[in-house]
Amino acid sequence: YKMGIMHGEQISYAADKLDKYDDLEICDESISKKAKMFRKWRYYLSLKSNVIDGKLDGTQLTYHYNGRLESILNFSNGMPQGKREEYSLNGKIRTRANYSNGNFHGKYETWYTNNKPMYDLTYNHGYLTGEYKYYYQSGNLQRYGKAEDDLRVGEWTRYFEEGMPKYVETFQLKDSVPAEIEDE
Repeated sequence: YKMGIMHGEQISYAADKLDKYDDLEICDESISKKAKMFRKWRYYLSLKSNVIDGKLDGTQLTYHYNGRLESILNFSNGMPQGKREEYSLNGKIRTRANYSNGNFHGKYETWYTNNKPMYDLTYNHGYLTGEYKYYYQSGNLQRYGKAEDDLRVGEWTRYFEEGMPKYVETFQLKDSVPAEIEDE
């Protein structure tokens, strides 16, 4: 702290009961040295970040209980800026995105646990713009369309899992509806 305001490196540990992870394998020796064992609890490094004058600044790293990286998110003056990546417990990429001034900007990609794509989207300063691709867990395309400033435009096609079109909707910008990430 500096004059009552958070300032400097921020490090957090979390606790888990050991009996849940009898076969726990630590993947990173440097992180495992920081993990402390006490009775039936295991304390592990869960977060590392930097705070300047009360605002996140620089790279924030979060970790899973097994020591593997969970997420990377960059901040500038308290706002997400640049690269964001999220990983599963086994280290596989789950989400890859970019921020500009706190808003999604550029490619936004997510994957299912089987490593098949889930979403392939593009944002322009926080607005969904360009191709919208949503996939089934099998990797086959489920929905395809285009967006402009968060609105559906042109033809949007929903597919059966086998790949045949299910139906097509056409949107004019004047009467379009929001293009949103769908609930599964």
